[in-house]
Amino acid sequence: MKISSLFVAAMCLTLAKGAQLTYTGSVSASGILTTPISVLQFNPALGTLLSVDIHISSQSQANVSADSESVTPGTMLATMSGNTRMDFPNSGFRAQVNFTGELDSDYVIGADSDGTADFTGSDYYDFGTIQGSGTASKSKSTGLSPYIGTGTIAGSVRQAATWTVSGSGATQTATSNVLSTSDWTVTYNYTPTPVPEPSAALLGVAGMVTLGLRRKRKSN
Repeated sequence: MKISSLFVAAMCLTLAKGAQLTYTGSVSASGILTTPISVLQFNPALGTLLSVDIHISSQSQANVSADSESVTPGTMLATMSGNTRMDFPNSGFRAQVNFTGELDSDYVIGADSDGTADFTGSDYYDFGTIQGSGTASKSKSTGLSPYIGTGTIAGSVRQAATWTVSGSGATQTATSNVLSTSDWTVTYNYTPTPVPEPSAALLGVAGMVTLGLRRKRKSN
């Protein structure tokens, strides 16, 4: 009975704990732009895929200035709004982050002094850099077949942002040094294929040797 229990214990496989496989990337753009990305599929030889997580962290910034077209001075507010979207269209999987940024509305632009938007003089103001940022994450545990295989799965990252100046008077707005950057991550959560532990393998050998010796003694 002891030999039999030893042999069975030796043949048991220990299931490994959950594991993760992560891919990362980064994209940048100077305006509204959709950038294709590609991620390796989850190789089924590694185990059983349980879920897929996507995460995106994005930031947009630009230098903003304004030139008054009003006959009276005006208090102006410079703002920005943007969004970044990460898509895997073949599986209907998306993460989107929306973000905003602004500068205080205490900047007074003088009345139009020259009749032209030349961005100089007392009717001009440089707000400096206005930026916004944000993050978004999504998880998917069903419909995972597009992510399983030995090839790649195609996706995209779309970045967009706008900057505006508003207030009591009409203005012309200019932006420069526009830059949007996004870091993305795709994580496969899976259960690895079970493998024998080294100790279990040695125990199995010991069990078989012991069983062989017992049988040999009985035959003698």
